Amino acid sequence: MSRPPLYRLLFQTTFSGYHKHVQHTVETKGPFRMIDGTYKIKVDVPFGRKEGTVTLRTEGDTVYADVDAPLVGKQHGQGQVDGDTFTAQGSGKIKLVGVVDYTLVGRVTGDALHIDVQSSKGELALDGVRV
Repeated sequence: MSRPPLYRLLFQTTFSGYHKHVQHTVETKGPFRMIDGTYKIKVDVPFGRKEGTVTLRTEGDTVYADVDAPLVGKQHGQGQVDGDTFTAQGSGKIKLVGVVDYTLVGRVTGDALHIDVQSSKGELALDGVRV
C-alpha cells in the first residue's frame, strides 16, 4: 500500500525586520480542493425561505455532498469534482413527496456556493456561504 503524497507549504513571516521561514508538511489523501467545507444555504420554496446546510468533502476526484434542510431532511449524494465545480447524485425520501432521485450540479466561487438541483419532481436552486 503506497503512502499518500506529501505537500509542503512554505510561509514567510516578518517580526521587527527579522524574516523567519516556517515549513509545514501536510499529509493528504489527494489534491487539496477549495470546495471542501460546510455551507449555510437558503432556498425559496412556496412555503417561504428555508435554511439548512450543505457539507462538501472530496477524496481525489470524488465529492461527497451531505444536505441537511427542512422539507428534505438529511440527504447524501456522491459524484465527481472538477476544480470548483461538481456533480453529485443521490436518492432519498422527501417529506410529503416520497422517494426522489436527484442530481446536484454545483459551483464554489470563493466562499459562495450555488447548486442547481434536478429531480423528477422539479428543479430548485440553492445558494449558500461557507461557515
